[in-house]
Amino acid sequence: MARLNPVASTLTYADYLALPDTGPRLELIDGTTVAMAGPGRLHQAAVTEVVRQLGNQLLGKPCRPYVAPFDVRLAQAGEAEGEERNVLQPDVFVVCDRSKERERSLLGAPDFVLEVTSPSTSSRDHIAKRRLYEAAGVREYWLFDPDTRLLHLYRREEGNFGRPEVVLGVGVHALASLEGVQIDFDLVEKPEGWQLPTLE
Repeated sequence: MARLNPVASTLTYADYLALPDTGPRLELIDGTTVAMAGPGRLHQAAVTEVVRQLGNQLLGKPCRPYVAPFDVRLAQAGEAEGEERNVLQPDVFVVCDRSKERERSLLGAPDFVLEVTSPSTSSRDHIAKRRLYEAAGVREYWLFDPDTRLLHLYRREEGNFGRPEVVLGVGVHALASLEGVQIDFDLVEKPEGWQLPTLE
């Protein structure tokens, strides 16, 4: 379960790197560490399948897919390199501007981000992370719940995300941010006993 750790002062990326590399993975949101719970099986199955599809479609192209754990440093106005107070680890992301790549992190916004949500992360994924990705310039942000199969699609329009398109995570969905790239959610493992809802 995610939790905010009590921290007396605001941390930066440099402080974050100096933290002991033991215990749960951490993200840094507005300078506060957030412990990340270990992912469940359906979460991992979804991440693995999505990154497999993206990797196959982006082979030989300039854009590159990544999977957590890999730090994404989202600087706000006035923050120099190393002073970022927001460091996230998206489940899956794609970056096309390869100049943002560093050995241990990405410096700046990815083009596409997919977070696989769970009851312990859903609120943070839908509120805090959406706000940070939007402010940083992420072009497209998807949230997928592997239990309900609900998919929230945020696409940048006129400088912000606006309202999400909410659909069932079944069939093929094209990425608006990456021409010719799509994800087939029928290939993503479904929960035992899950059936497509019917209209009556």
